[in-house]
Amino acid sequence: VAPPALSTESSSARGALLSQAPNGGQIAGSPFAVPVRPAPIEPRTCVLDRPPPGVATCGEPLLLTLRARDRFGNAAAAGDAAARLARATLRAGEDVSEAEVREAEPGVFELRLRPTSSGDGVAAVTLDGAHIGGSPSPISLLPSTAHAPSFTILEPWPDGWPDMVAGEV
Repeated sequence: VAPPALSTESSSARGALLSQAPNGGQIAGSPFAVPVRPAPIEPRTCVLDRPPPGVATCGEPLLLTLRARDRFGNAAAAGDAAARLARATLRAGEDVSEAEVREAEPGVFELRLRPTSSGDGVAAVTLDGAHIGGSPSPISLLPSTAHAPSFTILEPWPDGWPDMVAGEV
């Protein structure tokens, strides 16, 4: 008599369904549900679903999306990565912008940066101090678009308009 065959009907980091089928028949009670937890997060296998662009503009928000993974590539458990997400930074010259981090869904994090200085820079995302895959990444930061000052005259000058010079009061 051949030993029963054990097959995986479906599996993920959240669980698996196993069934036995000796001689082509199914044993009563199968398939069996087996819970599977992901291993601890491994920075080298984490990925940036939305990596930094090659070029960004100062003052404009920059959104990166991090997908935390364990060493086998399984999606991370909720909360595990939140406690370990150390830092996401954007550096241009001496200026460093820190990211606001929020968990968008279990194991998926949005990193919001707003660059403040132009020049060639580096975007870095680390977990427990270790760079994730694709980090650090070079980025060129362009100056923001100039905005001309504007004003509105509410009432006319009582004795006519005096001569005015820019920069003087």
